[in-house]
Amino acid sequence: MILHFKTNLKNSKSSVFQSSLSSLLSINHCYYHSQSQSQITLPNPNSNPQNAIFSSSELPTNPTHQKPSFYGALLQSCITQKALNPGKQLHAHIFQLGFGFNPYLATKIINIYSVCGSLRNAHRLFDRIPKGNLFLWNVLIRGYAWSGPYDVAIGLYHRMNEYGLVPNNFTFPFVLKACSALSAIEVGRRIHEDVIRNKWEKDVFVGAALIDMYAKCSCVESARQVFDTILVRDVVMWNSMIAAYAQNGQAGRSLELCRGMVMMGLRPSEATLVTAISASADIAALPQGRELHGFSWRHSFWLRLIMEPAICGLVPSGLRQGEASGKFEVRQEFLEKRGL
Repeated sequence: MILHFKTNLKNSKSSVFQSSLSSLLSINHCYYHSQSQSQITLPNPNSNPQNAIFSSSELPTNPTHQKPSFYGALLQSCITQKALNPGKQLHAHIFQLGFGFNPYLATKIINIYSVCGSLRNAHRLFDRIPKGNLFLWNVLIRGYAWSGPYDVAIGLYHRMNEYGLVPNNFTFPFVLKACSALSAIEVGRRIHEDVIRNKWEKDVFVGAALIDMYAKCSCVESARQVFDTILVRDVVMWNSMIAAYAQNGQAGRSLELCRGMVMMGLRPSEATLVTAISASADIAALPQGRELHGFSWRHSFWLRLIMEPAICGLVPSGLRQGEASGKFEVRQEFLEKRGL
């Protein structure tokens, strides 16, 4: 089999992806005639094939000459690279071979369409294959939770339950994200009950999703209850709760929690500091802002570009409170350390 990968990009990244796919395709013969398939290592490209065109010639028409596992490897490359056009053309060829409704391949094809935002194609194929695979449902729910319509993600969650499938710690964050986008607090509370019923309430990723959902629905005390339930917390959990306070006008509590995080021996991430510094600006808390600014420098965060608006926001916020003295020095100190 000969497959040609063509691209109008002239950069090195597209060349890497082209050579990776070519290498993958060139092992086709030995892959199926080797007595031990485990001896074959499939390439895992890590480039970005933007604007790629994937065409084929001399493709086999006899499905007995190919196996689904080979096409699964090609499809996985398209998933990793979010390569929609190559994925579509592989889908067409796989369908011609009679593998179009193979659950293994169909799940990967749906995954390609989902991560590339082509949800209509993903849903069309989803409706034509067996529904017993939880991963398959998670893929489609995730797609709608990311891109919308968000109510479709929630509807799929309910359909999945009707099929007798039990949601897991991947399902819940996806559907809760959809609830957050819609501010659907009642639906979110019922899903929270499902979380408890299925014993996922102490999972940090599910917990972070619950906190975010309650925060987006202005139920910050419910978010705090979730936070307090989970005793083993990672930085993501702390970030979610700190952001929940900041988003709901409780900047003081956000800063207090940030200090508590440091006292627990956890190192705040840049996301933590951006949220906390923004909270300082909201309440014109210049001393706290200076403290956070100093912390970020001591711990080599270097206040990357994402943090610069938050730091500089302290100056006008302080001026609104009549605290003009020292604000210019804060900005100057910041710019000097940035080498600007």
